[in-house]
Amino acid sequence: MDNSTLSCFPPITGQGPTGACSIFAALYYQMTHMAGLVNRYNNKTSKATVFAPNWTMNFGVGGTGCYNLARKNGCASWEDIPFTPDPNVWNTDPAVWARALKHKVDKNGSIGNVCTPEGFRKMKELLSNGYVLYFDSWIGSFLFKRAGDDPSTDKDNAFIGKNVVWGLDNYVAGHAFAVVGYNDNIWVDINGNAKVEPSEKGAIKIVNSWSAAYEDKGFTYIAYDALREISTVEGVPTKRRFGAAFVHNTAYWVTFMPDYYPRLLARVTLNTSKRNQLKVQLGYSPSTQETPQYTWDSFLLNKQGGAMGFDGTEKAGDGSFVLDFTDLITEHKLEGAVRGRWYVTITDANADGNPVLLKDFTLIDNITKKSAKSSRAFPVSLDGTNAHVWVDYSLKLPVDKKPPTAPRHFSTGTAFVNRVTLTWAESKDNVAVKYYRIYRNGEVLLTTENTRISENNLPLGTSYDYAVAAVDTSNNMSPLSKTVKVSVPKSVSFDTNAIYKLVNKKSGKVLAASQGTYQPGVPFVQYNYSKQGSQHFKMVDAEDGSYRIYTLPGNMLVQVGDAAMNSGARVSQWSDNGSDGCKWIMLFQRPGEYMIVNKNSGQVLSVVGASTEHGATMEQTVFVNDDSQLWQIEALPK
Repeated sequence: MDNSTLSCFPPITGQGPTGACSIFAALYYQMTHMAGLVNRYNNKTSKATVFAPNWTMNFGVGGTGCYNLARKNGCASWEDIPFTPDPNVWNTDPAVWARALKHKVDKNGSIGNVCTPEGFRKMKELLSNGYVLYFDSWIGSFLFKRAGDDPSTDKDNAFIGKNVVWGLDNYVAGHAFAVVGYNDNIWVDINGNAKVEPSEKGAIKIVNSWSAAYEDKGFTYIAYDALREISTVEGVPTKRRFGAAFVHNTAYWVTFMPDYYPRLLARVTLNTSKRNQLKVQLGYSPSTQETPQYTWDSFLLNKQGGAMGFDGTEKAGDGSFVLDFTDLITEHKLEGAVRGRWYVTITDANADGNPVLLKDFTLIDNITKKSAKSSRAFPVSLDGTNAHVWVDYSLKLPVDKKPPTAPRHFSTGTAFVNRVTLTWAESKDNVAVKYYRIYRNGEVLLTTENTRISENNLPLGTSYDYAVAAVDTSNNMSPLSKTVKVSVPKSVSFDTNAIYKLVNKKSGKVLAASQGTYQPGVPFVQYNYSKQGSQHFKMVDAEDGSYRIYTLPGNMLVQVGDAAMNSGARVSQWSDNGSDGCKWIMLFQRPGEYMIVNKNSGQVLSVVGASTEHGATMEQTVFVNDDSQLWQIEALPK
């Protein structure tokens, strides 16, 4: 069972210098997967439903704390908040906060005593149902052995020689992981007697956040026996085992609400230089009162983030945020109630001359799309005090049986190599459109409130039929749009036994390892051709329509640093870490000329600044059909 192969499991990524392993394990891997599992997302080709580590990291929340945050405030996407190591800046775009509310946690819990047969059975049961689980361990204490070959089965063949954790020798370097699967057939000769013993069989598969360079392309394995407090393998060197691999012998699970849609929203605009003194609550009362009868506490905007403004500096600045009344409505059965009073309560914790300013409160009915502003005079200044600010409004569901119009002008806005952007015009509805449902080859791909989507990393040599329908706030669906076909080209085939030189069309110079040095991080440059080995390469078929380009001496790969997606990212040497940042698609342009396209980013191998100078370095850029982005790939005589 390997749930990382499911379309809802996101691509391997790295936490960089953040130290945010618990956020990447819980939010990026586990929660992205679980929201995708219930909503049928394809997270391998789109970042619109892959969750942003900075959403929780920048509020100082990690691990299972991410569950509580997402239960109340949802999860923002990587597309909305691209990853950055900066932990201080808060997102203040109300549209991002509103979109995050689509993905809210439903339930969560834990499996204790995974070291026991019953706990282990429960863990395998959840994994068999498609779950991904979170756990903590001590990565600095992992003891590895290579998986062996059990001659009684061929079901372990793909794992022979892979590193497997057979125990821990200390409690060093706490780290967070996610469990993605298990395999009963993996064998590790734990006691070294060269005999296959039942207690040595089986391992769980886990994912790390140290990029695809870690162990088995970002994954590794923990032997079942290593989950136990005391090994059951006869003769195991117990002096080198410090107990079970999971902290507290516990794994954690979480589920998401399917197709969640908020009922009523509060949009507030605030200003402060001390965000850790700010607290925001929602509330409701009959319109005859001036204080809330029922209240709801947000997880976010709750005295967090240190003594700074929303931008992470000491300056006061504006921020707009969106919170969800739906839990309050559901708990107290307020749907359809007579005209009531809906509150935001703003508190500034300390009277210190650094006030919180409430500059706006707008109530948004997410079904009718109507909005109403508070009649309170703004700004409201609070310094060590609080204020209840309200809007009077009646929740009434409209009777709506009329579907929206079909989306028009559905087209390929941008299509390049293995990525596509699709756009369409807004549908019309007598009440309001809730979202658009995208179909790929007749199956639901995702839903979005936008009128565009992007898909990346589509398999090469494939074609897809896309269509879109609008769904209104009463769940009436429009007819489908016209169908758009997208074809993904194949890479040109090359002789993997040949030796090549790569000649830039504009400069006439060849791609080369800088100064003939073969080390990770050393850049690639263009040089005058001098028949040196540092200017020669071999193509290795990656068996997914792309190629790895190796230096002939040194055996180093041409790669985009950290598998970066941005234009201008430098191209340098690296050993094979299994990532798509080390893979290139060779696209024929005209006789003797090719684009060399990075499979991960969809951008092309280019000379920095389109330079013709000797020694100019390489980067990836968006293709603009400049000669500095085209290459002649010439096989050398044998």
